[in-house]
Amino acid sequence: MFDPSSPYKGKIVAYDSPIYIADAALYLMRHQPDLGIKNPYALDQKQFQASVDLLKQQRGLVSEYCRTTSRRRSR
Repeated sequence: MFDPSSPYKGKIVAYDSPIYIADAALYLMRHQPDLGIKNPYALDQKQFQASVDLLKQQRGLVSEYCRTTSRRRSR
């Protein structure tokens, strides 16, 4: 979902909510352990910025952002 070479590029519908920052932090916990993320819901400024930057990079992979779960399920 965060891989720029994903075969699903342009076919991803992402949830448009601040909680999605925690999803990015979970990804970074595994892929950038040097950030020291232990809790995706309690980020320091550097960890938060890295999560936001990752979401900005992901924008090119996403075809649509939605606010409701019913929209995601209908695809």
